[in-house]
Amino acid sequence: MLNYNLLPVGLRSGMRQYIENGIRPGYFLYCVLENNFIGAFNWANSENRERMGEIVSFLCNEAPVACFGSRQQVEAYIKWKTSGAKQGD
Repeated sequence: MLNYNLLPVGLRSGMRQYIENGIRPGYFLYCVLENNFIGAFNWANSENRERMGEIVSFLCNEAPVACFGSRQQVEAYIKWKTSGAKQGD
């Protein structure tokens, strides 16, 4: 079970929906997931800017490694989660 409480309150639902169901997150979170931190900082609110280290720590320590890293990885994860395939397929 992932500890979504490690994230800022405003990101918990979006991150949960993305990781568990493959629902495309908002632009800020998408930028973080694809390692586009210039885009992420441009779209971040003040809380998310201040807590960027915690957000990255959540990804590195809690999230499935397949769900972040590059745009291609994020898109493949969304496709996989929304395809109904079982893990390992």
